[in-house]
Amino acid sequence: GGLNLQVNMTDRGEPGLNDDIAISLWNGNTLLYSSNWIGNNTGLMLLAGGNLLVHSGFSLGAPVTNAARNSEEIQQALPTEVFEVKVFGNPTQREFSMITETTSSLPISIKVMDVSGRIVGRQDNVRSGQLVRFGNNYKIGTYFAEIIQGDQRKVITLIKQ
Repeated sequence: GGLNLQVNMTDRGEPGLNDDIAISLWNGNTLLYSSNWIGNNTGLMLLAGGNLLVHSGFSLGAPVTNAARNSEEIQQALPTEVFEVKVFGNPTQREFSMITETTSSLPISIKVMDVSGRIVGRQDNVRSGQLVRFGNNYKIGTYFAEIIQGDQRKVITLIKQ
């Protein structure tokens, strides 16, 4: 659709405790999404969990054998747990729309906090695929949405203009 996705990340090695990431989506000069909007750009955020691995596109190690390649293909074919959160309207002047897509049947909870850590919104027992709208009554500012399902957790920065 002619959009530009910008991902900046820093891989600080194993086990990934200090890796940083910043994600922005642009339509020309219009910002559609920022993972951590600070002033006039998207700032790097410390990864809340997981490990970033940056591959250079070439290998300095030994060549991959057919057995190793087949093992990797089998690993990639195995089903993986999905925990994705999509926010539409970020930044927004009105409200945020959020959809969480997961493979788990556990209930999802959403907690929204202002920059002071004060809880300004909460919704429990959200189902995977359910559209959740919120923020219409929020003041202009930055908010953080914490989405939890079982031991999975994501934090998304929200901007109300």
